[in-house]
Amino acid sequence: MSIETLYSDVYKREATYYCLDSVPLQTTSQELQAKQDAIIPPTEVVYGEKEVSKPGKHHVIFYDIPGSSKRYVFGYQKETGKGDSIYTCNGCRRQGKKYTPIYVMNTTFHVDPCHLPHNCTPFEKYKDKAERATYKICRSFRSKRSTGKKPRQNETKRKTRRHHNKSKKKTAAVQPEDILKSLDMYNLFEF
Repeated sequence: MSIETLYSDVYKREATYYCLDSVPLQTTSQELQAKQDAIIPPTEVVYGEKEVSKPGKHHVIFYDIPGSSKRYVFGYQKETGKGDSIYTCNGCRRQGKKYTPIYVMNTTFHVDPCHLPHNCTPFEKYKDKAERATYKICRSFRSKRSTGKKPRQNETKRKTRRHHNKSKKKTAAVQPEDILKSLDMYNLFEF
């Protein structure tokens, strides 16, 4: 019993079958790569610069736009299980409408940051560098132990008393009565 007779018995009509050349069900990796390259062109490796953020808590990664004096700044968001990190665009985050995430491994971006759907305009490169240098200097001042702390009142009083007493002793040694007493002690005025 063939398929044709079975089909005609069930549906009470004749059917014509065509035999197609055998086509592999799975495409080879070369064919798949060619299709992906046609849809999504291969991207070149894009690197960024890693630096501590302005508050000094997490890292940020900069991407300087080639041929421009502008840059994108991406702030650390979270770590993935694969060893990658997710960073979000600081400019888009400031606008508050939408976050633009990007996957980063060390300082290598998985996608070119210029091709992301940003809601922001990039930062001016040199203005951003100047701001970050200022923040870095302020952080170094803040990290010193005594910076920003008031001295204890007792310590201040003790130091001023000590200084005040020393100055009295110095001036007391020059008093004329003391000179006369010391001379009288040696009986220099007796004739």
